[in-house]
Amino acid sequence: MDTGKKLDQIWTDFITLTRSQASETDYLSEQQTRLLGSSLFKSDNPEQLIQDAAETLYEKTIDLAARRFTPLGAQKITIPTRDCYGRFRAPYRDKDDAPNFTPSELWVALERDYGGEKGATKAPMEAAEHIRRLFSESLRSEIVRRGGGVVLHHSVYVEQWRVNGPHNLSYGCVQRLHDGVAALATFADWTARPALACDLRAFSTRDWLRIPLVSRERFAFGDSDITLITYLSKFEYRLSPTLAEQLNVFLSKYDDSAMANAA
Repeated sequence: MDTGKKLDQIWTDFITLTRSQASETDYLSEQQTRLLGSSLFKSDNPEQLIQDAAETLYEKTIDLAARRFTPLGAQKITIPTRDCYGRFRAPYRDKDDAPNFTPSELWVALERDYGGEKGATKAPMEAAEHIRRLFSESLRSEIVRRGGGVVLHHSVYVEQWRVNGPHNLSYGCVQRLHDGVAALATFADWTARPALACDLRAFSTRDWLRIPLVSRERFAFGDSDITLITYLSKFEYRLSPTLAEQLNVFLSKYDDSAMANAA
């Protein structure tokens, strides 16, 4: 059974069970009310439950597609969950129409738009976009070269919760750092550097909201492919000459504007 048919079966089973349970509950509630004057059961509108479940299944189906169509090792691709497929949302805007939602039709559309080569291309394109956002300050100015390699940086913002206390990265800064470094891991996979990709993915999940930021702390990724030096106002990444050249190729291929100054 293919994925679309499985989703339809899940949905059909849910509707059947929800209505069956509601019917049984109503019957028992009626019997208890006759005897006790009230019921021990709280009666829920099954059609409202189905409407709520339809929206959940819609979002879960899109998330499943994002995971399924992302190339192995890459950062999960982004598929909009709101208003991207308006015609599939219409059936559950009203509880009376929710049962008409057909997950398999949504899945076919997702597979058509994001499956196969489309997903394989979207992953590096999104990675290039995240890298460009992370290093936007560096990429807008003249590229700094040292030892034949390239130095990229991005600003960071710290919060100090008490006087003379530790410095921690702000929430927004942590999210941008997570997305950017995870994207660098996707780039590392593209260059066939599994050790570098593994190191970057581990670093991307570092809990900066709780781990204090130390100025001039060094992190080495891969086989000295990237060296990161942290400061209280910026993070500086020193890329090996070969990796810097490959990053130029990667961004030129998947994000033409990003490395325009690196040529």
